[in-house]
Amino acid sequence: MEEATSWLERISGKIEIENLNPSWIMFNDGFRRNTSFIVLRRLFSIAISLVGWIVVAPLIPLIMLAIRLDSEGPASYAQTRTARVGASL
Repeated sequence: MEEATSWLERISGKIEIENLNPSWIMFNDGFRRNTSFIVLRRLFSIAISLVGWIVVAPLIPLIMLAIRLDSEGPASYAQTRTARVGASL
């Protein structure tokens, strides 16, 4: 048996806020993902990340060189962290 809110949402594409129960949100099919979808989404994210890294990695030394030529000091910056009372971490 289907709830009236689910039926109305399926037919009209809209949700009636006045009749919406928290249980409808929690048990709605939109939150159920099958394992193959989760694995596929993860593999897609990893693939996009790898492509991004391959594109950006050759530029990092060039950016470091440009920073080194443009300003004094190292291209990367390290900072000593201190606690609220002044003790080093």
